[in-house]
Amino acid sequence: MAYDIIGDVHGHASELRALLQKMGYRESRGAYRHSSRLAIFVGDLIDRGPANIEAATIARQMVEAGTARIVMGNHEFNAIAFHTDDPESPGEFLRPHNCKNVKQHLATLHEFKGRPDQKRLLLDWFRTLPVFLDLPDIRVVHACWDRESLAELKPRLNADDSMPEALFHSACRNGSREQRARDTLVNGYEIDLPDGVFFLDKDDHRRTAMRLKWWLCGSGPLPFKMAGLGLDEKELDALPYDDLPAQMHQRFAPDGKPTFFGHYWFSSMPPEPTSPTTACVDYSVARGGTLVAYHWDGEAELSRDRFCYV
Repeated sequence: MAYDIIGDVHGHASELRALLQKMGYRESRGAYRHSSRLAIFVGDLIDRGPANIEAATIARQMVEAGTARIVMGNHEFNAIAFHTDDPESPGEFLRPHNCKNVKQHLATLHEFKGRPDQKRLLLDWFRTLPVFLDLPDIRVVHACWDRESLAELKPRLNADDSMPEALFHSACRNGSREQRARDTLVNGYEIDLPDGVFFLDKDDHRRTAMRLKWWLCGSGPLPFKMAGLGLDEKELDALPYDDLPAQMHQRFAPDGKPTFFGHYWFSSMPPEPTSPTTACVDYSVARGGTLVAYHWDGEAELSRDRFCYV
């Protein structure tokens, strides 16, 4: 099977239509279709963009028609939690309606207003999305392919690797094992810094942990200074040259199967693989960047020539 792995859309339906058409997909019988390829969405269909319902509907129609597959992104997870009552706290929701969370979801909230049927249809569909895809030839996850987190959740997932209601609730509880595993898969892996090491973030908050470039960890020893994700020069300067713990190599060691993900707001163009067997397809369309896909045709080693974008 040949796949087109599509990055975070974030409500940019016109760019999604243009990308699908560029890749040879055509609208027919209510969905975009290709004669010989299957699209795979890495999640984050909604929020930030101007046409969130339309973008999610395009993907939903393709999945239901069998012309695409999808994994859950953090924005789909957050949307479900934002609109789900917290059974342990009457009057509250599984995702609190504070300023930060409302702002992140605001573009979609505006579209949901006055369209309750579309809201319910999409939220019900989001609940059916698998947390990951482990196909015979490739893997897809929204943010991080972490063996330990997958092992934590897998025995409790539905047969299609979506979350049953009880697990979803547990995965919303800060500090729970389920929450930590879910957060790693859809938001990325965070590692504690060595004792006594910290950096000040852009808001001058003291940070003793950092997001990890997990895709580099399997190739051998890697120093903290080279493994930090999304840090500026000042923040990187505070990191030591000490190598990451040896278990990071074991946790993320590649096994030859190509792995695709989104989430990280890459911006440097043209796109290129993050390693010989991993590729990020999120290139920040919601921040004025580019909607990107990767054409996979069976190659074991990924190539920059296989990216497609609009």
